[in-house]
Amino acid sequence: MLYGYGMAVVAGFLLTAVKNWTGAPTIFGKPLMLLFALWAAVRILFLFGTAFLPWVAPVDLLLGLMLLVSISIPIFKAKIWMQLAVVSKVLLLCIGNLVFFLGYFDVIANGMLYAITGAALLFISLILMIGRLIIPFFIERGVTMRESEARVQLTQYKCVRH
Repeated sequence: MLYGYGMAVVAGFLLTAVKNWTGAPTIFGKPLMLLFALWAAVRILFLFGTAFLPWVAPVDLLLGLMLLVSISIPIFKAKIWMQLAVVSKVLLLCIGNLVFFLGYFDVIANGMLYAITGAALLFISLILMIGRLIIPFFIERGVTMRESEARVQLTQYKCVRH
């Protein structure tokens, strides 16, 4: 759930946000369809249990790598170094997904537990970091709208009085 649904939400948000932050296009068209196809293939294969996990793992890891590259390129081109914090968190999510699969295959003891705990903490971190960027924007827009509404109401009040 964390690496499937959570990464899909992060991907959707970041592919839109990075485009707005940098002014540079993120993936679209066939590359975006490929990203979705990889995500859908992994989710469909999970419906059949763990029998296909040796094939699911590399595809799921490739999905994370594609997302990482897709958001990194515009950020590096625009030289918006502040957003490297987002890139680093997505990189840590990709590493966590690898740790999850290595835990499942008994390569890392308790790897699945570490990966799930790490993903939950990273998602909280992403939410707080992105909220820090977005909340002031919405507050500013709300205050600006209130000021303009107040001016309109004051103008209407003055017209009614005269």
